[in-house]
Amino acid sequence: MSGTAVDAVQLTAEPSQLIVDPRGAVVRQWSVAGERILRPMPDGSSDPLQSACYPLVPFSSRISEGRFAWQGQDVQLPPMPPAAPHALHGFGWRALWTVEERSETRTTFAWLHKGGDWPWSFEARQTFALTPRAFVMTLSVNNLDKTPMPLGLGLHPHFPGTPTLEISAEGLWTADYDDPIPQRLVPFDGTLPDPVDHCLTGWSGEAVLRWPDRIVRLTATPPLGHLHIYAPRGRAFLCAEPVSHAPDALNRAPAEMIALAPGETVSASARIEVLPPR
Repeated sequence: MSGTAVDAVQLTAEPSQLIVDPRGAVVRQWSVAGERILRPMPDGSSDPLQSACYPLVPFSSRISEGRFAWQGQDVQLPPMPPAAPHALHGFGWRALWTVEERSETRTTFAWLHKGGDWPWSFEARQTFALTPRAFVMTLSVNNLDKTPMPLGLGLHPHFPGTPTLEISAEGLWTADYDDPIPQRLVPFDGTLPDPVDHCLTGWSGEAVLRWPDRIVRLTATPPLGHLHIYAPRGRAFLCAEPVSHAPDALNRAPAEMIALAPGETVSASARIEVLPPR
């Protein structure tokens, strides 16, 4: 991503403050009454992987060795170093977005992709809307190409520490933590194998995260019907990622991908809310 100097956008809906950055359309920080609800991005950092949340577009998670076929077309993507030899999390998080709309509590970023390694042209938008105890992220993609393109959407929030999780889902893709391409789908019994890098299928669209001093609720709209849970060894943070497909769906289960027709637009939203203390 370019090192071009750009200004972050600060939204305020007292007592909530949200700072979002056009470099990657990422959340740098979200706080409520002075408490940082998401893991904050370090001051001075421009690395999207260190952000509080970043968008996953035009696919989420890994594509095995960056290679797939779609409707008779073979595609080879460059590897992403944290996941090499695989491609990782699309490339919207590495792009410079433009600020299209801005008010005290709402902003929209836009990004035009003109083809290249990902051969389809499209336009993406991400809107952030802030309230006193919550914010909503809406991600949309419009296919500007002449043929249908495969599309996956998702959002990647980082929650600090080791919250407990309350989740309802049907299945769990297990994987090797050091190379997490899905290996086996098993029924989800409410527990996550350790170490944690697993994708839940048939997700209800709601997850509750609990710390000793706060409760946060994450909700998402279709087509975000999967929830990917990741925590690094040592558990400094936990990611609960609403996504539209499981890892490597382009090779393993292409039907999980959205076949976005020329001129068609698909949108999805996720809301993160701090619940009042009981």
